[in-house]
Amino acid sequence: MDSMRKETGACPQCGKQLIGCYGNLESTSVILLDYSINYLDFAQKALHAELGKAGIQMSQCKIVTYWKHAKDDECQERFHTQKTLSDLLGAKEILMLGTDCCVAYLGYPGSEISGTIQKSKFIPGAAIIPASNVIGMAKGPIGEYRIALKKFADLRRRKKK
Repeated sequence: MDSMRKETGACPQCGKQLIGCYGNLESTSVILLDYSINYLDFAQKALHAELGKAGIQMSQCKIVTYWKHAKDDECQERFHTQKTLSDLLGAKEILMLGTDCCVAYLGYPGSEISGTIQKSKFIPGAAIIPASNVIGMAKGPIGEYRIALKKFADLRRRKKK
């Protein structure tokens, strides 16, 4: 279970460096974030702490970002949607954090269906637990996040049995 980063090159539309997957790249447990939180220390700390309370080490999961570089008007969202789908191949359970990725793959913002178990026609075979963007976890009430994280942890435990 080595923690590593998958390099992905440059965006074919704008040339910006793309953010690769990281964590345990072989894991079927995926945390999908709208944006990279590496530069947001407070959000990263909040996510690590809350995952730990649910019994999950972030390094045990594959971490994928929906936007492969900073969101802008130059690039089409479709590229990012397709690239992310290729990163999700083989996922069995996905903690999907953020409005953009939830709308793209589930049709609803994460805040409207937070903590429920969802399926997506785009990601067959995966159980998806949606929630709002991780920045909200760091700034506001976190009850809904904790429900979503507990369900994600329960799915991971069931898989191991």
